[in-house]
Formats: sequence, structure tokens, C-alpha cells
Amino acid sequence: MIAIVTVVHALCTELNDITAEIVQTYNWQCVDCKSCLVCLSKNVEDKIVICSSCDRGYHTFCCNPPLRHIPKDDWYCNQCLSMPSPPSSPAKQVCDSLQDNRTYRLRKCPTPTVKYLEMKQPRQQDENIEPKSSSSAKRLRLRLTVNEDDRQSKRGRKQKFGLSKEEEMFYKTFGYKLSEEEASIERGTPKERDREQFEKAKLKAEKKSPVKPANSDTEIPKITTISFGRYMIDTWYIAPYPEEYAQSYILYICEYCMKYMKSSFVAGRHKKKCTARHPPGDEIYRDGAVSIFEVDGRKNKMYCQNLCLMAKMFLDHKTLYYDVEPFLFYIMTEADEHGYHFVGYFSKEKRSSMNYNVSCILTLPVFQRKGYGQFLIDFSYLLSKKENKIGTPERPLSDLGLLSYRSYWKTVVFKHLKDQRDPISIEDLSRHSGLTPDDIISTLENNQMLTFDTNTKSYSISINPQLIESHLNYVNQKNYIQVKPENLSWTPFAILRDRLTGLLGENPKLTIKNADESMDIDID
Repeated sequence: MIAIVTVVHALCTELNDITAEIVQTYNWQCVDCKSCLVCLSKNVEDKIVICSSCDRGYHTFCCNPPLRHIPKDDWYCNQCLSMPSPPSSPAKQVCDSLQDNRTYRLRKCPTPTVKYLEMKQPRQQDENIEPKSSSSAKRLRLRLTVNEDDRQSKRGRKQKFGLSKEEEMFYKTFGYKLSEEEASIERGTPKERDREQFEKAKLKAEKKSPVKPANSDTEIPKITTISFGRYMIDTWYIAPYPEEYAQSYILYICEYCMKYMKSSFVAGRHKKKCTARHPPGDEIYRDGAVSIFEVDGRKNKMYCQNLCLMAKMFLDHKTLYYDVEPFLFYIMTEADEHGYHFVGYFSKEKRSSMNYNVSCILTLPVFQRKGYGQFLIDFSYLLSKKENKIGTPERPLSDLGLLSYRSYWKTVVFKHLKDQRDPISIEDLSRHSGLTPDDIISTLENNQMLTFDTNTKSYSISINPQLIESHLNYVNQKNYIQVKPENLSWTPFAILRDRLTGLLGENPKLTIKNADESMDIDID
């Protein structure tokens, strides 16, 4: 029996530059620990052949295709065959000089003067040798002398295997595992022939498929009804509720906190636990059962966002749902022994550069045609008068909103013209009514009360007493609820910072840092 002597540690084995870089890309093993990369076994060690490029080990029968015997020359594994072929290994000349079937390995010696070639005896020859005791095992050692100068010169010279710097960087990027052809992305780009085959396969599949493509006119499932308080209200438009809620045809909304739920069971449990009985914020107006609450979008963000989502189901042009912090919401309610029930609302910017007194206005369909829309519009103009401003709603208006505003403007203008005997200008009407000149002019034009004098090239108001009397009588017969200014208990939001500094006796210049900060202060 021939024993293999471990002369040096594997870390001292001399590898060329390319191989040294490759072995760092995988779990490299020394010669004594080397196992087959395919079966991960160290058995039949004399059948393990080592790649001359990457130093990986394979059984001859595990290679693809299998090897009949261990190659005498340099051998490269399949992973390295796709790479440019490197020159012969430096140990080839030594191995070629030995004309037998034994396998030699070149190892580095700790001393700089010698190298060793370890020899393995093939199994076929081992069977013909008579076994001897283990104590008398033979050791075969081949000693080669190497000059130190030659050794140092070989260390300093890098072998590039005929690769340019760009090619070396390319193969290093892919761990020396992909060739240029394999790394190219052009092979994954469909060509004209591929597209033609795809279209043919698509048409063939559509003909065989029993299911026809969905029609583009198919109605998308949406929320068709909301359960709000004691009412079941049909919706008009689609609101951007979360997907898990939008799949239900009925949405359950709490009329006090505006929380939305997708099942009656959850809504029933919420109703038992919800402690809210009125909108959050301050009650600024009360007339009998009717109350109006002012809700700050910054302080009650979730309530206002849910309110805007519900309003979208009845308003076509509404686009604001989540950015509610710059707005104030005025909630109209009707009170009974159970609480304050939501009727409608309008919102306005805390500071509008265009003096808009309404950004969005809504009356629930179950409360429409009762004068609540006119009440909310009149209340918004009352707040503008308290601020010493003239106001107008933000455009565009919904169809119902435009009709409501035109009716309100007509009523207000006619009330101011009913007993008018002296000449009056558009500016005077605007100052007394709180309407903008544009809204007044459009109202007069719609009722044919604005005429143009071709001689003087000027416009004049032509009052029609019969038309005014007829319209005002029609409005009074409806007996709609009217806004009573004396019931309002409210301070304009924009001057709260100034009031606060006055009450605290501080210098406003030291308190106000910027114009937007006054929007974040409130006084109860």
C-alpha cells in the first residue's frame, strides 16, 4: 500500500493569479479535504480529477460526459470551458515526463529550495500489489530543486492568460462563470419572429378558450348603498374607499364619528361601543333642533377625511379627500333624544386668497328639498360678513349646487331691490348683500334686469317689481328655515392669533412667526 504524505498546508499551495481569484468565489477546499463537487463525497479519491483553472474536484464518473480515466494533460470543468482557454499549467511539463498511470500533485514546500510531487497509485495497480503491514508503508518522494531567483521572478509576474483588462473585468464581474454569449441580454429580447409566433399562439388560444374576453362596458362593482343612521341611501358616484370596502355593495357609516364598516355585524358592535353623539369641534350655532358645529381639519383629521369620502358618493367634481388640514368644516345637525344627526355640511379654507367662503357643500339626499341647502349657503355668507368680506363659492359647482346658488343669489338680490327707490350701483348691492359683483351681474342677466344703453354706452338695472314680488312670495310659501344671526356665537379663525396675544399681553411680533402659524391656534 502506498500512503500519501501531506507535505504542506493547502494555504501554501502555489496558485496562479486567475485561479487564486476564482477560488475566492466559492467554498474552496484544500487537496486533503477535496471532495467531488457533484456528489459531495470524498470516496474513491483516486478517481477525483481537479480542474486546472478553478481547482474544483470531480469524480471521473460524475463528469458530464463521464471520463474513462484521469486525463494526463490539463483538464477543465464545464464551468470553465465557456471561458477563454488558458495556457497549459506550469506543472504539465513535469507530469508529461512521467510515463505511467500515476497521478501527481505539485505542492509548495515550506522551505524555499524544494518542491514535492505527491503520487497516487491507481486502484487497478493497487489490486495487483501484495498488501503489506501499515507500519511498513512505502513513501515515494520526488525532490525538485528550484532557484530562489526564479521563484521570486515568477511571483512578481502576473499571468493574464491572453485577456485584456476589459475582458478580465467582465469575467470577474460574473465570477468567471458566464461567457459573453451567456451574459448578453440580447438573447432575451423578442424578435419579429417571436412576436409573430406569440400573436398566432394568442389567437389560437382565444379560439379554443370557452370564456370570452370581458366586455369593456361591463360595470365595475361599486358601493351602491350606504347605511347611514336610520337611512339606506343610494349612492350616485364612486368614492375611493379602500379596496376591501369597495367590493361590498353596502357600506355602513356611523353618523356620529363617520367610521365606515363593511358588514352589519361590525356596524352593530360599533354602535354599541361608540360614545360620540355629535360631531367633534365647537357648536357655534343653535336654533331649536338645528345646530352647526365647526370642525378643524387639523384637529379632527380622521373624521374630516371620512366625511369627504362619503361626500364624494354624491358630488361629481369633488377631488379632495385626504388633505383636510387647511380646511374648516361646518356640520349641520338635527338633535333629538338620541343625539345630533348629520344633515349636511360645507367646508372652507382657513385662509383663502380668492375669498372663497365655500370649498365643498353637501346636503344628504334624504334631507334635500327642505331648504337645508339654502340654509347652509346663507350661513356661509353670514360668516363672510362677520369677517367683513364678500364671498363666493369655489368653482366648479355641481349641477345641484349651481341651481341652489342661483336660487339663493336671486332671492338675496330681489330682497335688496324690493323696496329700492333711489339709484343703486352694483358695488352698493355687493356691499349690502355680501355677494361678489360677478355673482350679482350674472343674477341680473339671468332675470333680464340688466340693460345696455347704446347712446350712453353704459349698463343700467331695470327693476321688475312684479317679478320680484312673485319670486319672494314663492319663497315665503315654502316656509324654509332661516338663519338667525343673533344665534351665532363665533369668532373668525384668522384673527385668533391676534386675540391670543392680546389676552396674554404679549407682543404679536414676538408671537407670530409666519402667516401660516395663525392657522394652528384656536381658543375654546
